[in-house]
Amino acid sequence: MDSYNSPTTKPLYRSTQIVWYFIGVIEVILAFRFLLKLLSANASAGFSNFIYTLSLPFVLPFTAVFGTSAVENNVFEWTTLLAMAVYIVIGWGITKIFFIGCKIEIIATCRLKILLLWEMAIEIYALMHQNWSTEQAE
Repeated sequence: MDSYNSPTTKPLYRSTQIVWYFIGVIEVILAFRFLLKLLSANASAGFSNFIYTLSLPFVLPFTAVFGTSAVENNVFEWTTLLAMAVYIVIGWGITKIFFIGCKIEIIATCRLKILLLWEMAIEIYALMHQNWSTEQAE
């Protein structure tokens, strides 16, 4: 039975994809916020206002941790960088929790398949290189 399609592992992989999708969306929103603040974007502009409003709930828990560094109108917002790092760690932790009850042989099977694919890729590369060398010599 293919371990990727087994009834026990397929939901785990799908849930990790969902978690990383949401974390990715949050990270992109926070990255936009960081860049807009850094480049001193007009806060009353539609897009800037939308990003600031959308990202505020994700940055709010971290606002008291660091101050902001400002040079003229450009703001280096340390709290946004901290929030990005924390949300990455949270996403990683959630995905690791999904695999707590996972059997070792399932994980080992997945690693074995990756190793076999890697070995096949190396062999294909060696054959291609050997053919290329033979063609160059002729």
